[in-house]
Amino acid sequence: MAIEIEPLRWSVGLSLFFILIYIVLCGYRRKVPTLTHVVMVAMSCASAVAAVLLGVTTYAAPVEDLGVLKDQKPGILLGALAMAWASVVSAWTSVVSPLVVANGAR
Repeated sequence: MAIEIEPLRWSVGLSLFFILIYIVLCGYRRKVPTLTHVVMVAMSCASAVAAVLLGVTTYAAPVEDLGVLKDQKPGILLGALAMAWASVVSAWTSVVSPLVVANGAR
């Protein structure tokens, strides 16, 4: 049984969803949305989808199918987890940035 995941569709869908949340939060706090945060959200969503796909594919693959990487399965899974974690944290930081109050601001 093969797992069918369309990474591009998930990547674009998640990016648009979280960019919309970011824009709504900017409007709520009356801040101007920045392209930097929009790009960070899009790149982070793409990286998170890729990391999850890598982890799921590695986990689901029989050891024989991994070839020269058969001894590296735990390392690949750990790397995929780290990549997904960093991507989620980066996206979260950008999405909630309109809610962060700068030092000295009221």
